[in-house]
Amino acid sequence: MVEPGSGGYVHDILFYSSDDELLPVALPFLSEALDHDESVILACRTHHNRLLTGALGDHPRLQVVPRVGTAGRPAEAIAQSAAVFRRELRSGARRIRLMGEINFGATPREWAWWSTWEAVANLALANYPLWNVCLYHIERQPEGVLQLARLTHPHVVTPDRERTANPHYVEPAEFLRQLPSIGPHVLEQTTPSFSTDDLTDLAELRRVAYGTALASTTFPERQVEGFVHALSEVASNALVHGRPPVEVRLWAAHDQLLSTVVDHGGGFDDPLAGYVPLEDRRMAPGHGLWLARRMCDHIETAPTADAFTVRLLTSR
Repeated sequence: MVEPGSGGYVHDILFYSSDDELLPVALPFLSEALDHDESVILACRTHHNRLLTGALGDHPRLQVVPRVGTAGRPAEAIAQSAAVFRRELRSGARRIRLMGEINFGATPREWAWWSTWEAVANLALANYPLWNVCLYHIERQPEGVLQLARLTHPHVVTPDRERTANPHYVEPAEFLRQLPSIGPHVLEQTTPSFSTDDLTDLAELRRVAYGTALASTTFPERQVEGFVHALSEVASNALVHGRPPVEVRLWAAHDQLLSTVVDHGGGFDDPLAGYVPLEDRRMAPGHGLWLARRMCDHIETAPTADAFTVRLLTSR
């Protein structure tokens, strides 16, 4: 497999149907890294981690990390991954080679949610000397996951180790714009647990939202705190950058927390806002949304002719 010329993030995909197709690509790819002062990170299914580490042997620059997916959030996963990469580079690695398999979950909503990781990584990790090959089993993964994967990887690696440009690749911002909306949520058809049509006091919002959520749901306290923090960050952005009045609605159901924050300004049209880690400050449009994305399962922005809505959702 011919090495890419770029010194930044390289994002490839390998579609395979068996270990016999995977190993002839994976083992040379990873062995070459260990022979050239590069670090190797595996984030695959347990079976593949064991298979690959067994073939490569014990090496100080080879490590296994948890898979991305399901039990987490894309923005948080990006931040955690970036921290691992920085640590490896500080330890002296010339470059990092990563081979991973995402755990996409069982529903189309989860598939779309974790496909944002694949799309956003192309921007958020652009400055890291990282060569990432993502593994997709063509029979084990649902067709919906495979369709999304074809849109998020700039290059394709074949089982015979040929590496070519992916004609189906879509730029991250456009990919996110094409994802289906999550709202309005069914809870929005019910009476909210809390509402205000003219927010002025963030401290009062946090106090009321925290008490309401804790009393009305089965969420642990730490998760409630995270959601309220996210709501506060989004509401603060609306007060500072939006146009009054700022309207807030909160629905605290048994296993869901939902909130909408509406201001009457023009908002913004950047689906990538809040996904780039804070370390890359020159690229980040706002710290508040970045923090909020790490504390909620889903945040969606919805501009209309006379208002701008941010919808926050967390499920148990």
